Amino acid sequence: MQWSASPHVISVRVIIIALLWTLELSVVPYVMLKNPREYNKTCVMILMDEMENIKVSSMDEANYDGFDWLLENAPYVEVDPEKIKIIETPAEFYEKLLCLIRVAKERIVISTLYLGSGSYEEALVNELKRALEMNSNLKMNILLDCLRCTRGGIENSSVLLLKRLLPRASMYLFHTPSLRGLKKMVLPEKVNEVIGLQHMKLLLFDNHIILTGANLSSIYFTNRVDRYILIENCPQLADFVDSLVESVGSCSFMLNMRGTISLAKRCDIHPFKGSLEAYKNMLYSRVISTLNAFSKESGSRSSFVAGTRIYPLLQMGIVSINQEFEFLKNLLTMKNHELSLTLSSGYFNFTDCYTDLVANQNSLEMDIVFGSPQANGFYQASGLFGFIPLMYVYISHLFYKIIGRNIRLFEYNKPGWSYHAKGLWIDSKQSSLSATMIGSSNFGYRSVHRDLEAQFFIITDNEKLKVSLQEERLRILNCATKVDATVFLRRDHFVPLWIHMVLLQGLVFGRVLMEAMARNGAAPAATNVHLFHRNRTQRRGMMHHGFKHTTNPYESSELLQRLERCSARHLSSRTTALSSSKSLKELLKDEVWIPVYRFRGIHYSAVAAKMKLALTVSSIALIPYKCWQYLDDAVSINHLASISAFASFTTLAFIFFCRFFSGLIGVISMNETNEYIRIGYLSFWGSRLNKYMKLEDVIPLNESSTGINSKIVRFRQYSSNEVLNLSLFNAELLDQERATILFGDTSIFSSSVKKVE
Repeated sequence: MQWSASPHVISVRVIIIALLWTLELSVVPYVMLKNPREYNKTCVMILMDEMENIKVSSMDEANYDGFDWLLENAPYVEVDPEKIKIIETPAEFYEKLLCLIRVAKERIVISTLYLGSGSYEEALVNELKRALEMNSNLKMNILLDCLRCTRGGIENSSVLLLKRLLPRASMYLFHTPSLRGLKKMVLPEKVNEVIGLQHMKLLLFDNHIILTGANLSSIYFTNRVDRYILIENCPQLADFVDSLVESVGSCSFMLNMRGTISLAKRCDIHPFKGSLEAYKNMLYSRVISTLNAFSKESGSRSSFVAGTRIYPLLQMGIVSINQEFEFLKNLLTMKNHELSLTLSSGYFNFTDCYTDLVANQNSLEMDIVFGSPQANGFYQASGLFGFIPLMYVYISHLFYKIIGRNIRLFEYNKPGWSYHAKGLWIDSKQSSLSATMIGSSNFGYRSVHRDLEAQFFIITDNEKLKVSLQEERLRILNCATKVDATVFLRRDHFVPLWIHMVLLQGLVFGRVLMEAMARNGAAPAATNVHLFHRNRTQRRGMMHHGFKHTTNPYESSELLQRLERCSARHLSSRTTALSSSKSLKELLKDEVWIPVYRFRGIHYSAVAAKMKLALTVSSIALIPYKCWQYLDDAVSINHLASISAFASFTTLAFIFFCRFFSGLIGVISMNETNEYIRIGYLSFWGSRLNKYMKLEDVIPLNESSTGINSKIVRFRQYSSNEVLNLSLFNAELLDQERATILFGDTSIFSSSVKKVE
């Protein structure tokens, strides 16, 4: 899609894109899925019907003590555990791909989001072409996502690499039926992918299958952490994967020799031009036929020899196939203190339902691993995409506030590497079993409701395989850091104000994570804080007598005293801080306040804030009047578009200005005993507000994360997440001795600061 339109059209597009993007990156409140169809309901409920019964049982001839929720009657395949290999590194994954391509004689089936266009990918395609030339009977099917693979047009995309394999290979490009009409016309490339994708990652070579979450791109072959499990010589599972890819491919576009795309031969309904309901019914019937066939081939449940089983779990919310969702929903509601879970996702953005279940889970021990901002695939990306890692930081911070002691968060951060591993590991203290789930899902809203996902649940009692799974999990955790309250104070975790404005509750499109937390996450839980900072020397009350009282504010007793024996994990830190400040105001109403710090430009800032607010409100209020004039033919469409664009610009500028003016400190005073401070700061409306706090609750400036720039820093307290802005320039230190007590090293202020003795 080319962006060659008039300015007012571009502004409208930008607004629509921003709103849709906000809905995608925010966690949309959970809307109950449609009732799964006959197969899906029966299959999943049979899988989970034993999950609540805590008893020792056996499954067929093997002892499955402790895993009574085992998926006993669902379709599965028995696998020799010696045939399951854990691939450890991206380089090993790439070499294994090339090796399996070279030895394939009968079929090669590949399903992935996209194929890259670099040297690694070119070598891979050359091997595929060589395999076709050497084996005349070799069948090759490749399924990709149409939107992702045709960015910039087919002639400029990686699809041209795959054209070399035609006509011997079948090249399927799945287009989500949800992107149609106005959305398809308006949304540009990259952004339109939020509507839905073909996201399954399946690699089949004869009867060998690689289960993974990785795409076929150079970064996944070099320095992006992912998971890969090789299943050797498993015809039954291989036939299922082959049939599944063929089922989805038959409802897709196909690449032809001319380098263009057309509907597959069996695709009777156009994905985005035909009837939406008819297309979904077609896709559903073909996928469900594959599942039914696999169920019949699973054979008798009366014998169990191998000690290892694999259960495919599909998640295709657009056609109401919700096996993975039902499985996880039941798993996360289990009451079993013997189980421990480790869940991993490259992008921390759980659905509202998963968030509620985890927050209310108090039985299972659970570790959740996700990428740090530096390990995020969008880290240092250009434009707005570069802020995506901080949006995930914001979501993880909200989530951190509501979890209990049994839930631990970990950020993966290996220098030079990004993080994309997803799935879960399950261990039991008393059972001989271990389990893992591997596949393409990120457990987010898009994975549940919009994308095509395939997961595989593997359960085993084989000691060697259990050790391999444990080592795989530890390789990830060894490069991860436990998340505590201090992590979100670091510079690389500072979330700009406009992200708060986009994601916070109460905005027009603010149906986000916080609402779910307020409804379901009110139970208190202790916060585990580990800090390694210097002791803070404070001089209270007896300053003039030369007495110094040294306290470590990070000791547990000090933390609990500051928090008044309550948990620091509260759902609305601003409300809590405001309530505390009001109570202190009543307590300190008769105190004598001594000015310590003053910002000389606060009056100009107040005037500017009020003017900007008035300009924004007036420009937005003008839009309905101009719309009425346009409908009455009093103004042109260009005039209306110009007013709308100006209103949008002033709104964005107002959000930007809020970073500087809202919360800007004008004066800080200290009481005579040096125990409390009063902060006068600029409100959202440009008026003055006062905030009261204990001196010992103030985080020293050199221990807090940096602020907007080198001249304006963040002023924080330990017991609240509320942030104020402190100017280091054009400021006065009215009481040098008390300023040292308050700020620590006053040399961080600019040399032009006026120090009044």
